[in-house]
Amino acid sequence: MITIRKLLTLKPPSRLRKIVRVLEQTERCLATGPDTVNECVPTTADIGFLARVGAIVDECADVPLQVQEAGRTLAELCGSLDRPARPEQMRRAINRLRHGLLCYLGHDAAEWDLLPSARIETSGASSAIDMARFPITVYLEDVRSPFNVGSIIRTSAAFGIEAVVLSPDCAAADHARARRSAMGADSMISIRRAGLEEIAAAAPHVLALEQGGTPLHRFHFPPGGVVIVGSEELGVSPDALSIADKRDGRVTIPLTGFKASLNVGVAFGVLLSAWTASLAAAAAE
Repeated sequence: MITIRKLLTLKPPSRLRKIVRVLEQTERCLATGPDTVNECVPTTADIGFLARVGAIVDECADVPLQVQEAGRTLAELCGSLDRPARPEQMRRAINRLRHGLLCYLGHDAAEWDLLPSARIETSGASSAIDMARFPITVYLEDVRSPFNVGSIIRTSAAFGIEAVVLSPDCAAADHARARRSAMGADSMISIRRAGLEEIAAAAPHVLALEQGGTPLHRFHFPPGGVVIVGSEELGVSPDALSIADKRDGRVTIPLTGFKASLNVGVAFGVLLSAWTASLAAAAAE
């Protein structure tokens, strides 16, 4: 790690960029420590260094006042020997200062630039099948945005469903933007390509997430099956709707605001929350 003396020899823009990197390294340590709550405790020297870093930013007249304030907060938090900061307090103070500096330097963060949560991502399951909790498969019919594909993969892994199946014309799960928005979830769940007919033939229960169906709160979810999620532009195809209508029907998320639609990944998350909740409740009875 760079010394304070060396840091002070850098020109202001370079100094701030270096501070961002130092803060990221420290925050990553706090997020991925060795114990059960994923915290590592910085040494006294580390805390003293962070206090000086915060003070440097506080004294930088070029940055916005809120960034100076974030630097002052970190300096005060790390400078108190009588009341040492908890790792989570330090992490939040570091995060606030880091993002304030990034914004000032013209680097707005995308989702995939964010550091991972301190929560443990997996439970030690040996395969995607081991991790699956619910017998649900999502069929992405011609979803065109790689970001949306990755987001749906992440949501699927988070809720513990069995598989994500991509239609022949769906964006690829291994596209760079899909992998970024999946945030590692593409290795936690089964993903494959298949045609609509193959999926329909193999699943006794099929439903479609589409407008004009039964409202979510009144829909009777089956004990498992396939949910068809359609294109961002065209929705679920007539052929897919015909299959769903003959099986379990269409489910619709009621919207009472001025906007008449949701992002496809958000809509899928809403549906999956309701479906898995109903299955968990049934299992508990």
